[in-house]
Amino acid sequence: MPGRIFTLAASLLVGAALTAPASTGQAEAATAPVITCNNLIAQIGGLPAGSPITLTYDASDLIAQCQASNNSQLTVTSPALPISITLTAGQTQTVPFTVSDGQGDTASAAIIASRN
Repeated sequence: MPGRIFTLAASLLVGAALTAPASTGQAEAATAPVITCNNLIAQIGGLPAGSPITLTYDASDLIAQCQASNNSQLTVTSPALPISITLTAGQTQTVPFTVSDGQGDTASAAIIASRN
């Protein structure tokens, strides 16, 4: 009899281990992102070819590209601010940025600056 009790207990544990991951995977698939961000696109044209131009962005410029479904206040966590991008004719620069809601949720996008 003691051998049978042990076998039954082992079968129950194996069955529980096989069904738990399927349940966890379904819960993760239903979770929507808390923060979403769009790229900030800057296209500059109509300037003399020999003159470089500098674009400067602060936190409010980047946060304006993002939305938090939990209505939390967002902060820019990288890169360091302000961000300055100097462009000459025919140049494109991309600078990624990340925002956080202070509750462990983050999202990233980029500034994509181009000059004709």
